[in-house]
Amino acid sequence: MKTDPVFQLPENLPPETVLALVDYFKEMADVVWKQYESELLDYLLEERNNSSSQVEIEFFDDIEF
Repeated sequence: MKTDPVFQLPENLPPETVLALVDYFKEMADVVWKQYESELLDYLLEERNNSSSQVEIEFFDDIEF
């Protein structure tokens, strides 16, 4: 479920401004990733190992063909 963003952008931004924002946030994401890469990878691996996404499969050996 997605929640509404905390802030709203103006609806009539010029394309140049929108592209500048996209570039800025991509660069910020790269900076954050580079600074916290090992901690983020450890966290993601721990989350994956702790997830309860394993599915139990039930076999029915008594099915006649």
